Amino acid sequence: GSTSGGHTAEEIFRAMVDRNELDGRLLPEPNTRTFNTLIQSCALSGGDAADSKCRDIFEMIEEAEEMNFDVQPDRDTILSGLSSLARPGPSGVSAFNADRARWWIDQMQELREESDDSSFIANTQVYNAPLRWSGGAESSRTRPYTQGLPWDRHSEIFSEGFRTLQESDPLWIEARRIEEWMLEMQTDGVEPDVESFEAAVQAWSRTGTSDGLRKAEELLNRALVSDKVRLRFQSFHPVLAAWAYSGDESSLDKLDEWSERLERECIAYPELKPDERMDLAKLIAKRKAQKRLLSHGGDEAISMASEIAESCKKDVDDLVDKAISDSSVALDPTTFSHALSAWGDVALSKAASESVRHEATKEMLGVVEKYDKALQHWLSMLRERQFDSLSTLGKMDPQLQQLLQYSHTVYLNVL
Repeated sequence: GSTSGGHTAEEIFRAMVDRNELDGRLLPEPNTRTFNTLIQSCALSGGDAADSKCRDIFEMIEEAEEMNFDVQPDRDTILSGLSSLARPGPSGVSAFNADRARWWIDQMQELREESDDSSFIANTQVYNAPLRWSGGAESSRTRPYTQGLPWDRHSEIFSEGFRTLQESDPLWIEARRIEEWMLEMQTDGVEPDVESFEAAVQAWSRTGTSDGLRKAEELLNRALVSDKVRLRFQSFHPVLAAWAYSGDESSLDKLDEWSERLERECIAYPELKPDERMDLAKLIAKRKAQKRLLSHGGDEAISMASEIAESCKKDVDDLVDKAISDSSVALDPTTFSHALSAWGDVALSKAASESVRHEATKEMLGVVEKYDKALQHWLSMLRERQFDSLSTLGKMDPQLQQLLQYSHTVYLNVL
């Protein structure tokens, strides 16, 4: 319950209303912004305790009102309190449940009735506030009252393939509650939006289970045929990443199915067009399949693993050519590592013959040559624009900056 300064909200509140010094400093009289900041600070800790502390601060606002301080809750007060339910606590799971969210929404409705202030209308933004959702740069726009949550680490979630969870597992319960909340929204006359669906999709994917992934896909399919929700390619990332990292035998087929589906859908809805993340997901899935093969050993496995390595290298070749010819295409430097590692694993396999090792090493050098070609392309752009230094262009061209930062990884892969 302590704030970033180490004091509890209660200590800060008492110092403000009693006009006492705290750490040798006289704090200003309490106002709405002060209380909102306290709630936001407590909300960041996440888990069950955060919601309880935020409610305590809300009650302090009422106490301050009774003491005739110029303070009253506003919309951000409620949104900040709701956000405490979205943040995972020490257990890695958020404290979200409908009853806790309802408490805050009830306070909002009471404030609406008392003040006739339209800002207290509980709309989609309010119902989304308690949902655990990662939105990248989008977070600061839709949730300015809190800090954005980091993306899930699917490489860790699916490091051992699909998990097996009981329905009593906290991660499963969290996902179920979020999906049920979307139904409650509709019952209340509030339509879920893209953020609502993404929160539910992320939650089901986060379970790390094949059943959870199936439920996430069902949600995406439901949204795709709805005329009330406009998804974006980012909405599909948790499902694509789950298939890529799971190592399941059907992963590549599933990724191809989604790729074809989105290519069709983006004709009408351009925001669904797959980008470099789809290419990267397929590369990761190929590498997972290759590792499965190499674990078996034998000439046939080496032959099939070499075919996959060749496919990875071709993917990188195509991506580089596409990025050079079309400036709107981003080139993820990690794609080079996947292609290099694909051939490297073949070369290091005990089952590989000397000729196979020699060919694999040669192919690795070919990947490095392709990296050099990409790097030279963006460096030539630097010269054409007559910039004085690499750091100057780096601020304008993140692609060159990423390639330069990743150079040591590419070259060390060969060594």
